[in-house]
Parts: sequence; structure tokens; C-alpha cells
Amino acid sequence: MILREYDLEKNIWYWINIEAKGSEIKISINDYVVINTDDTLFNTGSITMQAGQHTHMQIDDIQVTSLEK
Repeated sequence: MILREYDLEKNIWYWINIEAKGSEIKISINDYVVINTDDTLFNTGSITMQAGQHTHMQIDDIQVTSLEK
């Protein structure tokens, strides 16, 4: 997976969207795509949010929606 830097500002809420369908993974921050890849290593699993050392993070309103009907 290719990671791209995205500058975050203190005391600002960000909207993060993760779309995963099979091996296709797309991650956006405030509608700006930071990752768009096809990776067969991660076709199932979980979502992890992680903050670096000496940082604080708050998470609110997590919603998981099935893309299949």
C-alpha cells in the first residue's frame, strides 16, 4: 500500500472515508484521496485508527456500511 502524507491541523475535525471492496482500497480525508490501491494482501480484516507518540486523537460517529445489497 502506498501512504501519502496529509497535513492535519490541531482542533479541526476531519471526515475520513474508507472504501474497501475485495482488494480495492480507497481512503479519503475531507474528500481528498490519500490512498487508492488494489492490494490482495488486505481483502478482509479490520479498520485501525492510530495516532503517533505524544499526540491526541478523538474519534466520533463511526459507521460501517455494506456495499453489497
